[in-house]
Order: sequence, then structure tokens, then C-alpha cells
Amino acid sequence: MIGVFAGGNFLASAISGISGILYSRWIGPEELGEFSKYGILTGYLGIGLIIVHGALPRQYPYLLGQGDIDEARSISAAAKWWYLIFTWIGTAIFAVLAICSLFAEDYRALFGWLAQIPALWMAIYGLYLQTMYRSNSDFVKLSNNQVITSVSAFLMLIFVKFFAYWGFLGRFFTQGLINVYVHRRFNPAKVKAKFDLNRLKKLAIMSLPLSVPAYIDTYLLNSTISFFILNYLGERDLGIYAWALMLQGMLMILVRAIHQIYVTKITIKYGETNSLLECFNFSLKPTALSVGASIVLAIVFHFTIAPFIELVAPRYIGSIPVIRILIWQMPLFASGLGLIVMTSALWYKELIGMRLAKTVLCLGIILLLPRNVNGVASGIILSDLFYYLLGYGILIRRLKLNKV
Repeated sequence: MIGVFAGGNFLASAISGISGILYSRWIGPEELGEFSKYGILTGYLGIGLIIVHGALPRQYPYLLGQGDIDEARSISAAAKWWYLIFTWIGTAIFAVLAICSLFAEDYRALFGWLAQIPALWMAIYGLYLQTMYRSNSDFVKLSNNQVITSVSAFLMLIFVKFFAYWGFLGRFFTQGLINVYVHRRFNPAKVKAKFDLNRLKKLAIMSLPLSVPAYIDTYLLNSTISFFILNYLGERDLGIYAWALMLQGMLMILVRAIHQIYVTKITIKYGETNSLLECFNFSLKPTALSVGASIVLAIVFHFTIAPFIELVAPRYIGSIPVIRILIWQMPLFASGLGLIVMTSALWYKELIGMRLAKTVLCLGIILLLPRNVNGVASGIILSDLFYYLLGYGILIRRLKLNKV
């Protein structure tokens, strides 16, 4: 099953990567940076996730592991209501910004804001949909969803070729719609959204301590980094950074696929055994294999990425040193698989401290290093390294002390 899921994600990654290389021949860093600035707000709007998303991916499989199917569905219905409400709030915000741009006769901004709406739906409501994919067959469906979306996006490259920036906007908008549709259409756990204040309170009590620091060091940090690049370095460097992130995302999709599978497996195992030590031992082998494979891939890409970009995407040569730094996030991310047990056990204080420390360190490094995209990438990698070392230090110490 892992091979099928990872293989489907790798295929989707390869198609997305080819798409990114092709559109880089038709739009330059300046235009990509102009487009990317409209997506910064989407990251900040991720604040709506802190109410439920820190709890649902943990609580839903945990209840399934305990055999409490009815409560799992009830929790899912209450969470779905919240995801949808906040998605509609975000949609309204983008619509208002689009209308303001219309009155200002700034048509590039008008369509730039509108193109972000389907992406917002996938960024918020899509996370709920993906959480519902839990079984082996579900992960195969999820992989198929990725392939469908990637293939459709590849076919729509024709619009970028002939209409450049405007074709890119239309492609992004349509790709977002397809992404939301297929994840909803093939969702294995179809429940009706229901306002349930008591269950929302329970989710919030569990989610907030986990989600606030997670929001700070993901959505808030990533958006702030992009905002920093836009304001201090300009749209061109934002385009360079965005394209580098696209390639990095392509390289990391296999690792993320393995991680997504084992997040569920480890959480279900904790629900079955209630033993952190068993869950940690269970995570060691897949973590070691994932890290080993990631290091090999990172080394290969480090030495081959420059001639590749020079050949196929000469307008983005400036991204080469950035990508060479960012690819090392792949083995770092793979190493974090064993830390899932901390979330399963709801170690709130430790997780909050780790994430806040990582965010402060990252922003501090970025401000101290020379103001360029390479400095930004270095800050990201160094703070990630600190985060995972600190996490394993805390985890191993607690396991030794408590023998849990």
C-alpha cells in the first residue's frame, strides 16, 4: 500500500515538476513574484485552523483505533462545520479585496485575488477532507486525487504558453477548483456538517495548545518570510523564492507521503496500546529508511540541480543556490516522523516551546544574515535543524525518565 501511495504521489510530483519547468519558460520571476504576493494572505488566514485542526487529525484516528466509530463521525461533523464557516469567511475577504481592485481599475490585482479563492478552499477545507482519508484503500484514493489534479494542471499549461500571466492565473484558479472537487468527490467519510458547540469546545481545548505554535511556525512564519522578501527584496526575488519552493515541494512529496501514512498509523497504534514507547519504537524503522533515502536524494540533487536549471529554466538561474539550501529540509522533515508520538500524547508545553523557539530563531537568523534569498533559506534550514534536535532530546529524556 505504501508503495502504491508513494508511487502515485511521486508521479503527481513529477508531473507538477515538469509543469513548473515548462511555465518557467513562459513567465519570468517578476511575473511569478507578482502572482505569489496575492497568496501571502492565504497563509495568514490559516489562523482559523487553530480551533480544530490541531485536534482532528489526532482525535479522529485515535477514536477509530479505540473502535468508537459513532463518536469519530460526530467529531468529524462538528469539525467540518467549522472548516466550512472559516473558509467562507476567507472567501468573503478575498471577494472584498477583488471588488476594491475593480473600483481602482487594477485588473491584474482583481484577478490575482479571485484566483486565490479555490486555493484558500483547499488550504482550509481541503485539510479537513484529507484528514478523512484513513484506511489503506483511502490512501490509494488520495494518491489518485493528486495525480488527477497534476494531470489536469499539466494539460492547462497551454493557456500559460499563449496568454502568459493571464493564462497562469486561469490555470491556477481552475486547478484549485479541480483539487477541491476530487478530494470532496472521493472522500471516504461523508458526514453532514453540524454545529455542535460541546464537541467544538472539546476540539478547541485540545487543538489550541497544539495549533497556536504550529500556526506560528508554519502559516505565520511562511507568510511573514514571503512578506519580508516582497518588501525588502522585491517581486523578482519573491518569484525566485516561490519557484525554488515549487521545486523543493516536488522533491519532498515522496517523504511527505510516507509521513502522512505513518501519522495515521502511529496515532492509531497509540489509541490501541496507550504506550508511547511502543509507538516510538514502531516509528524508528520507517524514520531511518526515510531519512536515509532523503539524504541520498539530497546529495544527488545538490550536484545535478545547477546544470539542470541552466538547461531547462535559464530565467530562474538565480534560484540555484536557494534550492541547494532548501533541499536539505527533506531529510530534516523525514527525521521528524518519530516526533509524532509527542502530538499523540498531547505534550502541549513541549510542543509549544519547541515551535516558538524555532520561529524566533528562524526570524532572528534571517534578520542577522545578509538580506537576500539565500539568507532566508539558511534561516529556515538552521531553525529546522534546531527544532528536530531539541524535539528528540526532549522525547528521549522523557521516555527514559517515565518508562512510558
